[in-house]
Amino acid sequence: EGEATLAKIPKELIKSPGIYVNLGIHRLNQKKPEGAWTYFDQAVKIAPTDADVYYFRGLAAYQLKNKKAEARADFEKYLELAPQGENAADVKEYLKTLK
Repeated sequence: EGEATLAKIPKELIKSPGIYVNLGIHRLNQKKPEGAWTYFDQAVKIAPTDADVYYFRGLAAYQLKNKKAEARADFEKYLELAPQGENAADVKEYLKTLK
């Protein structure tokens, strides 16, 4: 229902990345990382200096076989923006598996 309503709103009017992050998390919970990645990508476009949006997009990319390079780039960007962030330890572990 929320996604159908969101689809009616022009993307340029959505100023909060949280909307896309919440929808992306919902998609991850449904085991639909491709859809999640799309939502997180929109969040990155709105908030390119928010470390968390890179973390979440990286998680979705990590689950997709064809986006391992994107996962690495997003996790590295997260660490650049929030080297002591709450997800930094997890990100470092993910990066070890992507080498």
